[in-house]
Amino acid sequence: RSPVCGVLNERQQEGLFGGVEIGSAVVMPLCGRGWEGVLVAGSEDRDRYRADMGTELITHLGDVATLALSPWVVITN
Repeated sequence: RSPVCGVLNERQQEGLFGGVEIGSAVVMPLCGRGWEGVLVAGSEDRDRYRADMGTELITHLGDVATLALSPWVVITN
């Protein structure tokens, strides 16, 4: 899974930011052992996160966040 950068539609903004107006965002997938999630960052600037920007650093940040959060995730069946 790869990060996604760019402008969110209204439904995505509502679901991720609770109605706060966001110009652009990056959605980083978090994929741990037995769990998944997302880490999202938004900006008021529509050009801050663009669909054509490189995602190597953002991918690395998502991997680091996954490792940091993994000990705290409780998996229930």
